[in-house]
Amino acid sequence: SNLNLPEFLYFVRLGCDLLGRPVANCNIPIMNSGHAVLRVSQWRVVLMLIFFVYVFAPGLWRSDTFVVSLMALFSIWSGYLSILSYRVAASMCPSKSEQAYSGALLNTAFNFSLFSAVVSSESVAVVLALIGQNGDGDC
Repeated sequence: SNLNLPEFLYFVRLGCDLLGRPVANCNIPIMNSGHAVLRVSQWRVVLMLIFFVYVFAPGLWRSDTFVVSLMALFSIWSGYLSILSYRVAASMCPSKSEQAYSGALLNTAFNFSLFSAVVSSESVAVVLALIGQNGDGDC
């Protein structure tokens, strides 16, 4: 097939993240607490671990359908968690100014995590490039 799997996974991630966001606006009573945010986060970590084991463990069974489904599920939970976090934080604050402050804190934390991911990935890319230039690796 002419499927470019990394590119396809990228768009699956984007689309499923977008799909997960409106679901958080459904008023599911059991999912309106800090514990719910923690549970969703824990499920995302489990899915992430399964993904990395699948990708990096040699000799495992391989299936594009499995990895796409795993990425879709992970991304739906990501979008859901994003909106759920803002909703739960706002519900824990009694005044509008505190709600706005909690939103600002979440935005700051989110932006810091994005910045940290970029710096980390650039650092790894530089190290891999240096290893490749020295002939120690095949990068």
